[in-house]
Parts: sequence; structure tokens; C-alpha cells
Amino acid sequence: STPGRTLFPYTTLFRSLAQQRDNAKGKRADLLYAQFDDTFLSIHPDFIDRFNALLRPECRFTSENTHSLTPEQRIYALITLGVDESVNIAEILQYSTQTVYNYRLKVRKSTLEPHFKIAKCIKEMYSVPAS
Repeated sequence: STPGRTLFPYTTLFRSLAQQRDNAKGKRADLLYAQFDDTFLSIHPDFIDRFNALLRPECRFTSENTHSLTPEQRIYALITLGVDESVNIAEILQYSTQTVYNYRLKVRKSTLEPHFKIAKCIKEMYSVPAS
């Protein structure tokens, strides 16, 4: 028997199982994002407006669902909570580190002023001033 032919009947099964696994992973991630967004926005209902105010008008993020964050907003929401390392953000959101880096770069390039430290500003957005 030819080595490749013995696996042939199983190839479709393996692909189907991998697709089902990926679909289940996607559904879990969607549920995670929805729960995170809902909880975060219930605590900070003005976050989207405050976040967008830091960006040029043509670069602002809009969503039809006011209870949902874009991936970029979700990353910066985590930064407001003190999670500011891209590796940690990627792990929490189940993104690759490169994806987090790309989203952060996109936002940095969209700020109102060049060289604006948006992560620092976002991190301090809800911090309580020391007395």
C-alpha cells in the first residue's frame, strides 16, 4: 500500500475535526469578548466617547452596537485596567502578539497630535488622583 493512500480516508475527518475545533474556539472567544465588553462598559459607559476624543475625527471607531467594543478599543480597555504589555493582552484576548502590536500601532497613528502618548493617557483615564 502507498503511504499517502492509507491516510486519505481520514484527511476529510481530520479537516472536519479541526474546523469544528476552530469554530468552537471562535464561539468561546466571541462569548468572552461580549462578556468583557458588557462588563467594562457597564463600569465605564463613557469609554468609547473618551477613547474616540483622543483620535482624529476620520479615525474614530464606531459600532452599531453601543454595548460592544472594537478590537482596538478592547485592547485599550485592558490598558485602562493596568494590562499594558502586548504579550499579556494577546493572551487574554486570544490574539497573536503581532495582532495586538498592529492594532496598537494603528491607534497610535490615529491620534490627534503626533507622538501623543495614548497608552499613558488611556492608562490614567480612570485612575484616582493621589491625595
